[in-house]
Amino acid sequence: MTDQAGPMDAPPAPTAYTIAGEGDTLEACAARLGVPPEDLFAANRGVIGSDPAAVRFGMRLEAPPVPAPAPAEPAPAEGA
Repeated sequence: MTDQAGPMDAPPAPTAYTIAGEGDTLEACAARLGVPPEDLFAANRGVIGSDPAAVRFGMRLEAPPVPAPAPAEPAPAEGA
């Protein structure tokens, strides 16, 4: 019998990223967190300020909440 990792076995996505140094950008942090840069900026505007290019060493950026998936549409009734 072999062990196969399924979707439930995937490690959880990180919820925060601390700017480590030169070259860390909002876009790079967003990619590491798996979120759009615009959402990461909006969620951290109080930390970053008004300029998304102003991320600095030591800033801790929190990932925005991930919206719950939309419920599945019900199947059409038979004979309708």
